[in-house]
Amino acid sequence: MATSTTTTPSRSAWASLVRLAVPVSCAGCRRPDVVLCPGCRSAFGQPAFRVDVPVPVPVWAVARYERGTASVVRSWKDGGRLELGRLLGRSLAVSVQAALEAAPDVAAAAVGSRTAAAGGVLVVPVPSRRRAVRQRGEDVLARMARQGVRSVDARGGPQLRVVPALVLRRSVQDQAGLGVEQRRTNVAGAFAVRPGASVAGRACLVVDDVVTTGASAAEAVRALRRAGATVIAVAALCATPRRRRVPPARPLD
Repeated sequence: MATSTTTTPSRSAWASLVRLAVPVSCAGCRRPDVVLCPGCRSAFGQPAFRVDVPVPVPVWAVARYERGTASVVRSWKDGGRLELGRLLGRSLAVSVQAALEAAPDVAAAAVGSRTAAAGGVLVVPVPSRRRAVRQRGEDVLARMARQGVRSVDARGGPQLRVVPALVLRRSVQDQAGLGVEQRRTNVAGAFAVRPGASVAGRACLVVDDVVTTGASAAEAVRALRRAGATVIAVAALCATPRRRRVPPARPLD
């Protein structure tokens, strides 16, 4: 007798079904019948720029986090608009490429004999809160990092490998809405290298979606350095425009 089987649709399948029932609109400006209109898309197609934040390595971004770009990022992270991930990954690749080109001696950045040329550069996402990952159904930043790395690899250059080497070792608040000092206190000492992750003597590139004060990026750099890694830069998708001077970061351990 034939038997029937049922499968649970994946999150992406559900998203496709929803799009059939609900009219699509631009994630940035809500223009109807388009995932991302040309104007909002162009904001993520700019050259990468250096971000002035108190992080002990260069920080690069490709878009400014304001109005339309902020709406796009929120829609991607928390609005179920996973179809934006590929486009944002290509934009992140521009920041990654700029960071690598600004460090032409990246092969010498690794410690000892395990050079970046031989072992590749590890691309390490800033860790997400467990609750956020559960709500979103996946680690969207890690996924975007993998999509971005594929775009960079297509252009040549050093071998890149995404390694979610960092984890949260205690609970933290959502950084949105916190002030400069609150953000630093919130993430101070919160990151650690995942047990079993081998980063000692390796060149690492930290990636993030949005850099505001640089608190999370600086803590990621600190945690990797404690484990013996050499962090060459931070590559972000967006940076929040500075409205007032941010005090310098405390020295790294």
